[in-house]
Amino acid sequence: MDMINKAHPVEVAKKLVLSGAEQAGFQKLVKMGKADLTVESLMLQSKYCCLFSKQELEAAKWRLENT
Repeated sequence: MDMINKAHPVEVAKKLVLSGAEQAGFQKLVKMGKADLTVESLMLQSKYCCLFSKQELEAAKWRLENT
């Protein structure tokens, strides 16, 4: 949460997805059947995907499919 307070949310999303590390919150949401609430899922929504590069969107999709 501290990251969001110090940086723009889109930049935080980009860093999280490209970091390669699974975040604890991501893991918890997926285990609870709430993958649709993850940053990765939000990035892929039509109203937000224009904010991200093809590489970032591919990373988000990969993370969701390989968890």
